[in-house]
Amino acid sequence: MVSTSTIIAYGILLTLFLLFPLILQFAIRMRASGKLLCGIVSKDKPLNFKLLKVKGGEFVEQEEDEWLVDTNQVKLVKYPLLWPRILDMFTQIVPCSLYMRGRAEPLDWENPSMGSLSSKELPVILDPHWLGALVKGVTEGGGISKRERMLLYITAGAAIICMVLVFVVLYKLGQ
Repeated sequence: MVSTSTIIAYGILLTLFLLFPLILQFAIRMRASGKLLCGIVSKDKPLNFKLLKVKGGEFVEQEEDEWLVDTNQVKLVKYPLLWPRILDMFTQIVPCSLYMRGRAEPLDWENPSMGSLSSKELPVILDPHWLGALVKGVTEGGGISKRERMLLYITAGAAIICMVLVFVVLYKLGQ
């Protein structure tokens, strides 16, 4: 016999489990509605993305900076950025523009004319797969030596053999 408190607890848990995706999708949609995702380039800081409200359909502003919205310089991207592919059902398509502090017009995605950035910094800023490149660089750059890897494999094999022997001993003691 199952008590009513158990049924109520499982009912609440099931309801929360089913409602969480809907609440998440609704929250992302409400946060992105009427806003423009702005990639803001500063001289001494890395590129950062901010979700800014479009004022009057003509410009966006953040603190002391104000930028024009040009529909020719807008790309459609999925928001939130860098979410795994399995969570695509929760993402929202939002317009995105690239801006530089101190300039009112958006930068061109294909042919940016940023004199303050070097030729090495510009491709890194505009690379959409920068996180994958970072992970690939980290995995290729460092690692353990062949000798350390062999020691790791020998230790793991010895641990597995010891676990099997412990189970064999426990089985023999049980008889």
